[in-house]
Amino acid sequence: MARTGDVIEHPVSGETMVFLQTGEDTSGQLLQVDLFVRPESSPSGSQIHPHQEKRFVVKRGWMMLRVGGKLHVLGAGDEAIVSAGTPHIWWNCGFDEVNAILELRPAGRYEEVVSTLFGLAKAGQVKGNGEPSFLQKAVTFEEYRDTIRLSEHEPIVQRIAVSALAVVGRTFGLRPDYPYPRSARVNGGLEIWRTEPTISGSMILV
Repeated sequence: MARTGDVIEHPVSGETMVFLQTGEDTSGQLLQVDLFVRPESSPSGSQIHPHQEKRFVVKRGWMMLRVGGKLHVLGAGDEAIVSAGTPHIWWNCGFDEVNAILELRPAGRYEEVVSTLFGLAKAGQVKGNGEPSFLQKAVTFEEYRDTIRLSEHEPIVQRIAVSALAVVGRTFGLRPDYPYPRSARVNGGLEIWRTEPTISGSMILV
């Protein structure tokens, strides 16, 4: 479980997340993250959050957001809201690091999902594009289907495929949660390492 001040890094996708407010802090109403993305980062995969609204507020750099086939370029001060149940994908489209505030309402279990995906990457358990194996992905996404789903296929096709692969993955001993190995807590300018499982501007409503 992430706590306020925790920092997680994905060495392949080039993302760093600092947890500003967690579901525990907000009685499950809000997850707020300070997001940093390297310019050479890989795009995030297309995804759906069935019950959560997602909000981006760009502080620095340029971000590309694709929602329903439409592309939106967001710069410093721009804001975009992705409604629950809407397929979307985003990436750093500039030459410099992107820094944005990322919010999900309600918090759901998104912090557990990203901690697992980042933990797998830290442990070298991902492919060259930063994605886990098909079996690991199925086991994890089956567990967290209330929070995040892939959107490359129709829901019924995806549901059957993910469920079947998840059964196989569990048979091989894969688990849905993978602890992020080292989480930094920033306290008074010092980084304390521990090991544990673990704005004004234009607005776009999409």
